[in-house]
Amino acid sequence: MRGCIDPGTEPSQRGGPEVGVTELREKFIDTPYWNATLMTDDNGQATFTVKLPDNLTTWRLDARAVTSGSDGLTLVGQKTFDLLSTKPLLIRPVTPRFLVVGDTAELSANVSNHTNTALDVQVGLATRGLKTAVIKSL
Repeated sequence: MRGCIDPGTEPSQRGGPEVGVTELREKFIDTPYWNATLMTDDNGQATFTVKLPDNLTTWRLDARAVTSGSDGLTLVGQKTFDLLSTKPLLIRPVTPRFLVVGDTAELSANVSNHTNTALDVQVGLATRGLKTAVIKSL
């Protein structure tokens, strides 16, 4: 896709919200869960629930435990687990960082299907104040 910002377009018509975006990722945090006092049951198991933020990353769960030592024996343990957080279908636009009036740029996108099923998807571009032309179609 090639595009050129039209210098004749009114400023109020340039840009705007994306068309077709159904879920906007907004919550990005570094530590989604921290609990220094999580207690285990009689079998030494602990359970917790955490809602992961919108970060698309590999989270590392690092659990460490120490017994009370009330029986005269203090035990310690540690376990690390990696959890991949992603979306079933990702579309990552490949664009220049900046455009100014009169610029010409080639726009593209990487589409990744992270499901176990083939998906029939259509990717498009809707614009205002931008002249576009298709140069390559897959």
